[in-house]
Formats: sequence, structure tokens, C-alpha cells
Amino acid sequence: MNTKNIYKKLFLFLFLFAMVMVPARFAKADTIVLRDGRMYTEHDVTGDRRADMFSISMGNYQGYGEYKAVVVRVNGKKQVINGSRWDSFYDLDARLYKLKNRKTLLYIGAHGDNDHIYLNGLYEYKNGSWKRILNLNNCFGKYRQYERGDVISCSGNTLKVRHEVMTWSLGLCRVDYTYAYKSGKLKRTSTYGKLISQSIRGGGKYLKVKSNINVYKYCGSGKKLLTLRRGAKIRVEKWRVVNGKFYYQINCKGRRGWINGITKRNSVGNPQYSNVYYV
Repeated sequence: MNTKNIYKKLFLFLFLFAMVMVPARFAKADTIVLRDGRMYTEHDVTGDRRADMFSISMGNYQGYGEYKAVVVRVNGKKQVINGSRWDSFYDLDARLYKLKNRKTLLYIGAHGDNDHIYLNGLYEYKNGSWKRILNLNNCFGKYRQYERGDVISCSGNTLKVRHEVMTWSLGLCRVDYTYAYKSGKLKRTSTYGKLISQSIRGGGKYLKVKSNINVYKYCGSGKKLLTLRRGAKIRVEKWRVVNGKFYYQINCKGRRGWINGITKRNSVGNPQYSNVYYV
């Protein structure tokens, strides 16, 4: 073997050794926006504090620009994350979030028709594969028609998520919750959500009561504060999810109280308010 070939093989060996052994570069930015199909080699996603080879892309092509699955690869290992049997998507929004405790979370938002987001959630790499730790399509259970969510900021070990929810009670709302990663879990820091916006037909700030609604002094309390009559105008200030149940606080001429969320609509729209949007 000539000297030139020896140097080539030595260079290749050192390059591959460096790729395996070099510690991951923890960028100052908390958020890394990922490109479909690009291979990344500078981030630690497995948690061993070394750089990994990582990529994410759309998979299971259905034709007409639509896909059924997301494909992620970590150090050569392929994982397919399937969506619903019936739903397909055509655009992928993916990001890595680096927390202060050196945990790396993956956000996946697979966008389809009618503004729906399939495979919408946050994932963590555990025991050799990505595990979903927050399903942003199912945070409010039976109290909504559909929902979706997006991470709008990352700081320290916390993420702020904006949920867009078509609730049976209030129609289309956007509400912010803060989630904190602690002891291996991602949990909401409060049961209260900050109401950012609500779609009210004709604009304005007030909902118009369609039929009588009982208002309670406390969240989930059986002690009735007042009854809203048909035509009354109220403003929603915040909502709360406790033990899987949904409540929202209203203000009616300076009087504040809580209303129990409803789990279905009737055939002619919202049974509580006359000026909320539904799809």
C-alpha cells in the first residue's frame, strides 16, 4: 500500500472517529427549526451529550402531494410515526427545543386540509425511539370538537403552548398554557389558561346568552351565584381544566362566576350563546 492511500484511510478514520466522539454543540438558541429531509450532525437528541446524526421527513406518499407518516432517523435507526388511518397531510413543521437541563424535545406538526394539524405533539427520545409526551390534539377531551397546538416560546425548562380549540361551549378560542419539564415529565404549570382570543360573530367582546345558564361562585362548586337570562351579555376572562373537566370564568356587569363546560352541541348550533362560530 502506497503512502498516499495510507493517508487517505487515516484521514477517513479520524473523521469518522470525530463524528462519534465529539460532544454536541449546545447552541445558544433554544429553538432549532428543522428542514424536511436534511441530516443534522451537531445536536444531541438522545441525551448522551454527544452529537447525533438526525433527520426528519414526510413519508408514505399517497400522491397529489399528500403523505401519511413522518419518518425520523437517529444515528442510522429509522422510526416511522404514523398518523390516522384516514387523514393525510402535505406540509411538515418540525423543531427541536433544547431545555436548560439539556433535554431535547421534538415538536411535530403535520398540516393537512381545513387547517387541521395531524401528528401534532411534543416528543422525547427514550429507550431508542421517540415517545410522545404531549398530544396537542387531545388536551381538552370531550369538551371540544377539535384542537391543535403550537409551541410559541421556550425558556429554561419551560415551553409556552398556544392551543387553538373549537369548544362546544365557547366556539373557536385560542388559549395559552405554560408547560414545565420536571422529573422526566412535561406538565402544565397551572390549571388556568390565559384566553388570548375568541371568535365572536360580528366582532366585539361579549357573548349573547341564548338560553338560561347557571353561574356558580366557585369553579366546580354547587353553590349557584346567579342565572344568566336570554339576551344577557357576558365576557369570558379565563378557563380552567381540572380532573378532565372544563370550566370558564365569565364577567357579567362586574359580577364574576364560573360556568360548567358542555360536552356537545345541539342540531342548531351552540345551545348557550347565539354569536359564536362553529365549523
